[in-house]
Amino acid sequence: DGFPLLCATLAPVLAMGTFLATRPSIAGYGVGFAVFFCLLAGPDNLIVYTPDLLINNGIAVVVAMLVASLAFLVVFPPHMDWLVERICVSLRGQVVLACHGDLDSLGQRFQSGTHDLMHQLRLLLRGRRHAHRRALRWMLVTLEVGHAVVDLRNEAQTAAWLGRHDPRWIAALERVREDLARLFEHPDGALLECALISVRAATWIAQEALATVHHEREWRHDVQRLLSHLHFIRSALLDRDAPLGPLARGRRDPARSLKTQ
Repeated sequence: DGFPLLCATLAPVLAMGTFLATRPSIAGYGVGFAVFFCLLAGPDNLIVYTPDLLINNGIAVVVAMLVASLAFLVVFPPHMDWLVERICVSLRGQVVLACHGDLDSLGQRFQSGTHDLMHQLRLLLRGRRHAHRRALRWMLVTLEVGHAVVDLRNEAQTAAWLGRHDPRWIAALERVREDLARLFEHPDGALLECALISVRAATWIAQEALATVHHEREWRHDVQRLLSHLHFIRSALLDRDAPLGPLARGRRDPARSLKTQ
């Protein structure tokens, strides 16, 4: 009873909240406006005519939101460098997830997590072109290496016979995962060198296996797919336009750090 009237009453408010949510600079206000107004309306509760309670709760919620907004604006502004850096660390941590996470739905979890973090960075870095470009470069290399690692692990699971064919393969693949995870946790020249060496070692083992199973069509295709993922990882690590590019060019200097970029 009265449901159409309730919908007619809430529709303009929800429309206003939706409109505000589509504005990039005030999207948070639009979401909060729509959610809190519906919460105050209480459509799932019995109708009680207490306008004083409604007004009191409404004023309390608005004041609380204003105080919280001022606190985060003055004490913890969202554009602080440490917050941006922490999100970048979490972004690189997606590669660690790709290396060590459970393979069940790992690709979807990696993709959604990476894009969610990048969306947060885009909102924080509005108007800061240099920082935005740096974050975008990290997102691209994270997506490239992360997806390649997930595909490599899936293909390695399919080609389980390779571990029996050459016992060195399992250890080499594990070292690739460990070195890549360490590199993206703490990027520097020495760890990049270790990651490149481990990828190169795994590539050599796979190439040797390819020469011995060339007559087996299915096995040959398995190894070729593994090699394609390994080559892609190596290319992404050596990409001059990626954040790891300067380290790749000067990786003989272990003291070099991404902080100098």
